[in-house]
Amino acid sequence: MSTLKKERDLSYMSEAQLMKFRQETVSDICSYQWQYFFTLTFNNKIESRDKVEAIVGKFINVLSAMVFGSRSKKRVNCYSVAEHHKSGGLHVHLLIEDVRSRITNENILKDFNLPEKVHEAWMRCSSNTTSPSKAKLTIENRWFEKIYDIDRLANYITKEMEEKINPVLYQQLTLKGRRFQ
Repeated sequence: MSTLKKERDLSYMSEAQLMKFRQETVSDICSYQWQYFFTLTFNNKIESRDKVEAIVGKFINVLSAMVFGSRSKKRVNCYSVAEHHKSGGLHVHLLIEDVRSRITNENILKDFNLPEKVHEAWMRCSSNTTSPSKAKLTIENRWFEKIYDIDRLANYITKEMEEKINPVLYQQLTLKGRRFQ
């Protein structure tokens, strides 16, 4: 990702700079082969991005250990953003690869179910996490979905940039099996 920048505060940007930054971010998101999109929420209102980022980091570590084994240094490739609810609290949207092609342990691969693993990892990473299947997220109440239109989805998860807020959790960005530096 050549244009990816770790910009957290966008308030200094002009409208033209902001539009360009968002377009570059959308382009970067679209340049990867994300297969699934899901939303994760919290029991209690969390307003601190740092706290959300720490919980997401633990989630990715737990999920990676469940997928690749606890001794593996591989990480699940994902792109995460923290977005505000109308109440002011944050929730998390994640784009994730189909990890099955990277699993080498046949015992893990047998009967592997990614939504179940995501659910279990999320529930293990904090006492403040809400079961994804109980959250009312869409009309159909689907919390884990296959991605069919990445461009539309990338625009959706970057919509807070219009308010000069960068929702990307750069510390937890894993694009090639390791953290983004």
